[in-house]
Amino acid sequence: PIKQRRRGHTGAQLLVGLAAAQLAGEDFLVGLDRQRADQAGQALVPVPDLAATTAAGESGLGDVHTAALDMLTAVAPARAAALADSVTIDLDTTSNATVDLTGTTGGETLYNYGILSNTGPYTVNVSTTSGDITVENDYGILAYGGTTPASTYGINANSYSGAVSVDNTAGAYIVVYNSFGSGYGIAAYSQQGDVDVSNDGSIYVSPSGNAYGIYATSDDGVTHVYNTGSIIAAGGNNATGIYAQSYANVYVDNSGYVQASTANGTAYGVFIYTCDCTALDANVDNSGTIVATN
Repeated sequence: PIKQRRRGHTGAQLLVGLAAAQLAGEDFLVGLDRQRADQAGQALVPVPDLAATTAAGESGLGDVHTAALDMLTAVAPARAAALADSVTIDLDTTSNATVDLTGTTGGETLYNYGILSNTGPYTVNVSTTSGDITVENDYGILAYGGTTPASTYGINANSYSGAVSVDNTAGAYIVVYNSFGSGYGIAAYSQQGDVDVSNDGSIYVSPSGNAYGIYATSDDGVTHVYNTGSIIAAGGNNATGIYAQSYANVYVDNSGYVQASTANGTAYGVFIYTCDCTALDANVDNSGTIVATN
C-alpha cells in the first residue's frame, strides 16, 4: 500500500465546523479546542478534530467568519444576527497567522493571547465602516514585512464612525521589521470617533523607511495615547516614537520610555498635531523618559 499524508481540513470543512461550533454556543476560536477535547461529542459533529490553530492559520479570517455567518443565518437567524451585531475573537495560537477583519459594519473586539507572526503588510488588521473597535494584545505580535515595497503594521485598526481602542498590555510585545518600506508598531485611526492607544508592554520598530512606534489619529474625535512601557522606533529614514494627531483635542501621557533614532532623517520622541484652533488642546504630560537622536 502507498502511504498517504494527511492533508488536514479544507476551507469548506472549516466553514461548516465554525458554523457548527457557533450553533453549539461557542463564540471564540478556542471553543474549537474545547469541542475537540470532547471525544463523545466529536462523533456527532459534522467536522471532527478541527483545532483553533487551523482556524487561525487560514488566510482571510474575516471572510471565513462572514461566510460562516451566512451559513448560520439559514438555520439559526437569531443566533447569526446576534453574532453579526458585535464580533469578538479570542485568539490563542502560536503560528504564522494573520488576523484580518475588514469591511464589517458592526463592532469588532479582538483579544490575542498567543504569538502572531506574518511576513506581509499586516499581522493584525481590523477595519469597520461603522462600530467601535477594541484590540488587546496580551502576548506577542511579530511583523516582518514582505519582499516588495510596502508599509508593515504590527496592529492596524481603523473605523469610519466608531471609537478605536488598542491596548498592548504589560508583558506583551510588538516587533516590526521591514526591509522595503516604513513600519508601524500600532496604527489606529477613526474619522469621527475617539482614538485611545495604550502601551504597558514593549514596542520595537526597525524598518528601512519611516518608523512609528505608535501612530494614533482622528479627524473629529479626541486622540489620547498612554505609555507606561517601552517604545523604540529606529528608522532608516525618519523615526517617531509617538505620533498623535486630531482636529479636536490631542493628549499624550508618558511615564515610560520612548526612544526614536535615525542616522538619515529626523527623529521625534513625541510628535503631536492639531488644527490652529485656540479652543483645542494639544498636551504632552511626561514623567518618564523621551529620547530622540539623529
